[in-house]
Amino acid sequence: MTKAIAVVVFSLLFLSVLPTEASELKVLGSKYHCFSCHQIDKKVLGPAWTTVASRKQETFVLVNSILKGSKGKYSKSIPMPPMNIPLEDAQKLAEEINKL
Repeated sequence: MTKAIAVVVFSLLFLSVLPTEASELKVLGSKYHCFSCHQIDKKVLGPAWTTVASRKQETFVLVNSILKGSKGKYSKSIPMPPMNIPLEDAQKLAEEINKL
């Protein structure tokens, strides 16, 4: 019984220190298939989101790139197509990327 209580307490403490931003970012990134071209910390077809965050762009600039697409900001290869996602989710995604 004591071991079971210890496991529950440890689990609750562990879950309380997980970064919520990264989890929300992963949820939105998965929901809209962003991870087909981006990863949080490494370049795939598009830039790593940590690279995007390092530019310290205003949220509205990222939202515009998400909703309308972008070309040539990080490389001259594959342009990012416009994404058909709700404005609220694009804003949340941009905010979470900027927190990295």
